[in-house]
Formats: sequence, C-alpha cells, structure tokens
Amino acid sequence: MRWLEATTDPQSTARLSLEGWSGALGGRIDLRHTGSRTTGLAGTRSLAGFRTVDLSARHHFHSRSIRFGLFLKVENVLDQRFQLTELYPEPGRRLTARLEARRADS
Repeated sequence: MRWLEATTDPQSTARLSLEGWSGALGGRIDLRHTGSRTTGLAGTRSLAGFRTVDLSARHHFHSRSIRFGLFLKVENVLDQRFQLTELYPEPGRRLTARLEARRADS
C-alpha cells in the first residue's frame, strides 16, 4: 500500500517545456528533473534522482466533412529507470498513438 509510505520533497526539481506549431503540425518536448529524496517514516532510506524526456506531436487535417487529429507521444524517451515511490518502479519508455475524427462543423 503506497499510502503507508512517507516520502520527503526532493532536493531539487526542474521542468522545461518547449512547444512549436507550423500550420496544422505541432510538437512538444518536456524535460523533467527530480532530485534524490528520503523515504520511509524515519527518513533513513533514499530514492535516487532521475531525469526524463517526453516528446509529442500533433497533426490536424480535413477530409470531406470530417476533421482528423493524429496525436503521437513518447514518454521517457531515454528509457530512464526510476521510482516515484519506493519498491514501485515506473514503466520504461511508453508510446501512445491516437486518431480522432469529428464532423468538421462540431
């Protein structure tokens, strides 16, 4: 049970996001840093710090009366291994792809 664990705030945190658009095409890069932190009720153990890179892209286009949106995202591009909570490792690299279709008048 994760709620039994007390984790202190990390020694340092930082996040940088850059986003750009050119017409119907857009992209974003997110860089995140979380420093080491102690864990456990007595604060005697520590979790290592970590850095992640996420990339995402979007493209919108029309076909007849339907508006399409294609969304791609790669989380944890560098496949960094880390734990937000002790003994519960986060998954490595993840890929998400989504296609949306809507009537152009909605």
